[in-house]
Amino acid sequence: MAATSPPKTEAIEESRRQIDELRKAINAPTPAVLPSWLSPLLQGVTILAIVAGGFWLGSVNRTVTQTSDSVDKIYTILVESKDSLAARTSVSEARLESIDKKLDQLSTSPKR
Repeated sequence: MAATSPPKTEAIEESRRQIDELRKAINAPTPAVLPSWLSPLLQGVTILAIVAGGFWLGSVNRTVTQTSDSVDKIYTILVESKDSLAARTSVSEARLESIDKKLDQLSTSPKR
């Protein structure tokens, strides 16, 4: 059996250099894919989109408020005012109930 000779220092140094180059390649920041003028442009577009979204939400809020006010007016007209539909029908209901009572009295009273 022949004795193996120790590896040469030059080969070890070459292996270390290759390992260091690979580590640097792995940890190195990647070059920017986007051009330098595109990043501020995208930031501006993002800000404009956020502002436009805020205005849109404001218009939706205004529309909801207007619709709510309309519903409140209609509710007041139908239920709460003295000339409302509920007030008018309650008078009619009272009259119909009195007629119904009179009819019941007539039907239960003995005939002559």
